[in-house]
Order: sequence, then structure tokens, then C-alpha cells
Amino acid sequence: MSRVTTADQTAAKDPVIVGLSMGGGEVARYMARHNGKSMAKAVLVNTDLLDFLNP
Repeated sequence: MSRVTTADQTAAKDPVIVGLSMGGGEVARYMARHNGKSMAKAVLVNTDLLDFLNP
């Protein structure tokens, strides 16, 4: 099964991905899964991502 992202569907060029709260983890996973390719920046707002990195 292949996944099609919104960026793929819209043919966006170098989008900025923003994650708020728990969405920050989703942004981090997305960037890791795609090696940051075709993404201009990632913005993590009010996220608890550091809690997962430093248990």
C-alpha cells in the first residue's frame, strides 16, 4: 500500500510543515520517514517531543 501525502497531491514546492502539541511528533516522524526531502522547514510549536527523546 502506498501513501500519498498532501504535499504529493498538491505538488507543493518546498512546503513548511507545522506541528502543534502532539502534532510535533507527527512532523518529526514525517521528516524522518522522508529524510527531509522536498521540505523547506519543520516548525514544532508547544510540543512534548523532548520528553520522548530524554526519558
